[in-house]
Amino acid sequence: MKMATPGASNAEALKTQMAAAVELAGTNPAEAVKAYRAVVFCPNGADTESVKVKEQGIDALSKLLAKLQDAPALKLLLTELRPLFAVVPKAKTAKIVRNVIDVFATVPGSDDLQVELCKEQVAWAKEEKRTFLRHRVELRLSTLYLEKKAFQDALKLIGALAFEVKKLDDKLLLVDIHLLESRIHYALRNMPKVRESADGSFVRFNEPREEPKPARLLVPLDRTVAPLLTLSFS
Repeated sequence: MKMATPGASNAEALKTQMAAAVELAGTNPAEAVKAYRAVVFCPNGADTESVKVKEQGIDALSKLLAKLQDAPALKLLLTELRPLFAVVPKAKTAKIVRNVIDVFATVPGSDDLQVELCKEQVAWAKEEKRTFLRHRVELRLSTLYLEKKAFQDALKLIGALAFEVKKLDDKLLLVDIHLLESRIHYALRNMPKVRESADGSFVRFNEPREEPKPARLLVPLDRTVAPLLTLSFS
């Protein structure tokens, strides 16, 4: 008789707990939050399958907290998850952090807390030398500054980010950076800079690369930047 491995046993137990939490979410959200947290913060289960279940639990928990508009709990979640981040791959950590930040953005009236959250994650990413994650969160923070009309803060951060990323030659991230730069300069009514940043997006997007061009960038380039190139201020 084939014996189950400890990792497989942990994963199956977490899947059972996860299914129970999902059922609770429709009838008793408060208890569902507790059930999801039991999955996510289970001390056992650092194996690959268990981490997958925990990742599903994080996604479900964050979305439920957003639905309940519990922004403080959602903000705290990423800090509470740091022990887990210490044992999972950096790429998976970056994905989880970015997903939680995206979910956070759906909570009405949470802009100030989003800014605080992004600043905390940038500081943590610097301390942990997680450059890939830090760059993406700084891009999000710059976007938040723009939305809050803190144009100088947005411009200062995106300028520093662009300078650093150019050294790394991350072409796809540079496209996003130049797109955001063009929006910031447009808000500041600086048309020459709008054109310069927009041109930069097209140049970076069309540079040769090994990986295929991502479809997600086609809409911003065609519908956001291109119209800016034909506008002028009255």
